[in-house]
Amino acid sequence: MKKLMGGAGSLVLGAILFSCFADDFVFVCLGVIPVKLIVGGSVAIYLSYVRLSEELNAQENSEALGKDENQGQEKDQDQSHEENSVQPAFWGNTQSLIFHDPQCNFAQSKKCTQPFPDKESAISAGYSPCSICLLGSS
Repeated sequence: MKKLMGGAGSLVLGAILFSCFADDFVFVCLGVIPVKLIVGGSVAIYLSYVRLSEELNAQENSEALGKDENQGQEKDQDQSHEENSVQPAFWGNTQSLIFHDPQCNFAQSKKCTQPFPDKESAISAGYSPCSICLLGSS
């Protein structure tokens, strides 16, 4: 409530001062707005340049490490999915605590690492069923 009253007071005071000094206000704005546009544009260009150079450096570093290492990591992750059990009935997302059918697109997430043999064990572990692939399950 204090913020509302403060905002209303500022609005009234600003309207009174604007009506008294409208010419001066317009004169100041005419000088300040172009400067703000120039500074804002310069900052935007600089930040874009920095971001692009960081992305290029990251890309060069990843190429220097070699794609074979990255592919090996992906294979290891796929194998860990397969090695956790023969083929679990459900995969649990350890971040959202939602479990999915293995055929669900969301089960392919990197965070779906918890295997469950059945719905009951997933629910007892605190996971909720996916509202897309397990609609109507509870």
